[in-house]
Amino acid sequence: MAYCLAGAARRGHGMRILYVTAHYPPDFVSGATLQVRRMAEHVAASGHEVAVLSGAIVAGLADGERRREDGGGVRVEWIGTAERIDQDVDANWQNPLATLAAADLLDEWRPDVVHAHALQTLGAGPIAAAADRSIPTVVTMHDLWWWCSRLFLVDRDLRPCPLDTGMSDCACARTAEWRRARAAELALTLARVDEVLAPSAALRDVAVANGVDPTRIAVDTNDVDPAASSAPVPAAPMAEGPVRFLYVGGDHPLKGVDVVLAAARRVRPRRGWRLAVYGVAKRRVGLGVPVDFRPAYAPADTATVMRAADVLVIPSIARESFSLAAREALAAGLAVITSDCLGPEEVVDHDDNGLVVPTGDVAALARAMSAVAADRSLLLRLRRAAIDRPIELRTPAEHADALVARYRRLAGT
Repeated sequence: MAYCLAGAARRGHGMRILYVTAHYPPDFVSGATLQVRRMAEHVAASGHEVAVLSGAIVAGLADGERRREDGGGVRVEWIGTAERIDQDVDANWQNPLATLAAADLLDEWRPDVVHAHALQTLGAGPIAAAADRSIPTVVTMHDLWWWCSRLFLVDRDLRPCPLDTGMSDCACARTAEWRRARAAELALTLARVDEVLAPSAALRDVAVANGVDPTRIAVDTNDVDPAASSAPVPAAPMAEGPVRFLYVGGDHPLKGVDVVLAAARRVRPRRGWRLAVYGVAKRRVGLGVPVDFRPAYAPADTATVMRAADVLVIPSIARESFSLAAREALAAGLAVITSDCLGPEEVVDHDDNGLVVPTGDVAALARAMSAVAADRSLLLRLRRAAIDRPIELRTPAEHADALVARYRRLAGT
């Protein structure tokens, strides 16, 4: 009852929103964590009180140790989780210290709504604590953690697992039996969540296939930072010069860095193309293979990086929930070659504004890159489609407004 009265006291005024996330910048930066930060800061800027409970893996905090910071109009409560990052341990998804931290914050701050995102290292306890207090809860699934401790339905040998985990013998991080028991326990908490959101229709469908009630899950498309988008690059100047391929997925094997480098070794012709690889440790790729290793870039430099390329390559092995990079590239007028990893396929139409190849298939990716490198008319056609039929991008302000309307409906304010 106390929470209902607290909401009523603020009725018609600003709300209190608590975001719960395994990671948050600057402790850990990724497309999903930047999405959460933009969301939190824009909701705060629109007149609401916002707090974030986030795990911290590089901040030097001991397991369960807490620290508060304020910035961007957002209160951030950090809790040390560096000892829980291993996906094959129960501590990765069962964290009583995080549950206690959440309970303390809920009782002290009394939010109107709790919105959870990635929960590895924190576990589902903070969501259960909110439900215990009758606080409306929302979960956005940026990955498939609720069924797969490895997050992306990829086994330990980097082979994609079936989308319906109930029909799968995939061992995940340990054994199939362990995976099923883990998923069954997490499902008990997920059933108490008021609303589930997915950043793409593809991920929504996977969630439904794994038991989420289709009436309780909606698509909530991620937004795109305006600083990272740019006006389309005209296709005409590309008549000469090498075809410029771009990889921005980083050094994690799940993003397919080894796939794209192996494909680069096979691409023909050897002349007339280059591949720029960002955020990847330099390694041998073979004599004469035109690969340039470059340091990771800041999000604010995305538009500049995109303008210097013709084709973005997404060789991801992981099941991608959205793919911000695919959307940024198409908005910049690039063609996109992607694996069939769900998220990018929602905006990349094969043989229209890009090419789609089987996940993990080095030969198929090499053929696609070779085709674009050898046929300038194909490249121009793919890029022209991206320019002439631009994709719609959601701004952070639009996203924040839609979320606040959702929060108000759930909280009855």
